[in-house]
Amino acid sequence: MPKKEQPKKRATEMTDDELAKRIFPPKVLEELKRVAAQEPTQKRKSSSQEDSK
Repeated sequence: MPKKEQPKKRATEMTDDELAKRIFPPKVLEELKRVAAQEPTQKRKSSSQEDSK
């Protein structure tokens, strides 16, 4: 006998990882995790700060 399917979770009930897995393809998810783990090398100045000087 096949297992009963559990109702799908809503986005508000999912963890961040579950939601990301549902939205992004696996290769993109790996790249996002890699980029997120890196420390920023330079701080970028916003253009509004440069204009106020």
